[in-house]
Amino acid sequence: MLTAILPSGKIISAIEYDEQKHGYELYCIDANCKAPVVFVGRNERTKAYFKTVGRDKGTKHTTNCGFYQPLDVAGAVEKIGEYQSAVLEAEGVPKKIIRLSLSRLDPEYESVERAPRETKEKPDTENLGLKDKRETPDVIGSLTSIVKLLTSVEPDILASIYFSVAGRKIPMSMVVMGPQKAHETVWADEALRINYFVYGRVIAVRQLEKVTYLELEGKEAPVTLVIFKDYYKHFDDDKFNLYMNKKVLVYGQLRKNDYGGKKKTEIIIKTSKYITILKKKEIENVEQ
Repeated sequence: MLTAILPSGKIISAIEYDEQKHGYELYCIDANCKAPVVFVGRNERTKAYFKTVGRDKGTKHTTNCGFYQPLDVAGAVEKIGEYQSAVLEAEGVPKKIIRLSLSRLDPEYESVERAPRETKEKPDTENLGLKDKRETPDVIGSLTSIVKLLTSVEPDILASIYFSVAGRKIPMSMVVMGPQKAHETVWADEALRINYFVYGRVIAVRQLEKVTYLELEGKEAPVTLVIFKDYYKHFDDDKFNLYMNKKVLVYGQLRKNDYGGKKKTEIIIKTSKYITILKKKEIENVEQ
């Protein structure tokens, strides 16, 4: 872990840690854990970081801590939501901006030739630590890359990420979410005109001649994935039943549907590249 919290409640990064200034009393940033941690200095092979002593129960991460074990997609998103506000407000914690570049996945995308960009000098990443370039990409262009990011990078690093999309810099927790949050976001009129990443279990598939509906499990109001007939050709053999009971990550714009007086949330899926089935290690805790 690259961050720790002081007794005062201030979050610091391993990069800025100074034992004379910050002292030796350091804790895990997870509110469910707060296990004591120690500082490990930078060397030739790795950046500075914090770790638990781990000798007994009181010095180990608790089972509901984001650092207890590698996280699946749902667990990572949950912990990003818990940590992100405090991490982004911490002045000494480096922030990362990742550009989302998924427009080419859209079957209706039209390539526009652009003048070559001027080569800009790359920012100095020395202070970000030796492994930062390998931990987080600069650009993401597929759902597979999003899944890899969520399941291979520690949650405090994920909480320091902004996505650059449609000219905005948006905290990661506001772009990747479960069905319930997606529904609440769209009906609170907080949804931006961007595509969102939503994960969940497909609990119903209804294929009609002109449209197919895939329903994601939700506590109160499930999210429905909508695939129109014109987009069937962008799916393998129109076999939508293969998604039944599968846990998936989908990509698309959120929209309201109040037909029949019921508040429903939909996501238009244009291609199989907009939906990916999560593998077992990526879905252990995927719920609504």
